[in-house]
Amino acid sequence: MDNNDYMSHNRKMWNIVKDEYQNSPIIPLCEIGNRGLYVNAEGVLFPCSWTSFPYHSLTYENKTIQWEDSFFAMYRDRMNLRNRSFEEIINDPLWNHCSNGWKDPSKSWVECSQKCNSNVVNEEYAVGWETN
Repeated sequence: MDNNDYMSHNRKMWNIVKDEYQNSPIIPLCEIGNRGLYVNAEGVLFPCSWTSFPYHSLTYENKTIQWEDSFFAMYRDRMNLRNRSFEEIINDPLWNHCSNGWKDPSKSWVECSQKCNSNVVNEEYAVGWETN
């Protein structure tokens, strides 16, 4: 896929995801494709690279999470491609923990609230190369 096809695909996905989550606190960039699945060097599968960072603690607005309490620290063996197939991982009910919070702020992950907040995400941020 060349750059034009890539950007065209991301813009199409932006419109679909933006409409689906228009009244939500989070517009999940991992659903668009620009910030999609990520596998770290240990083989752990993450929805995106932002959820993979082993911070000591992370705070956004009124939420704080400690790394040892994070989803992937607690379930890293179940999310590891060295232990299970890709299909087993994404079909595991645990995989949906991340997406459960996209429409419900009380269930949203700190990482998603911070990086994919509907107040931050616009078309350029969602489809471009300059996401941080």
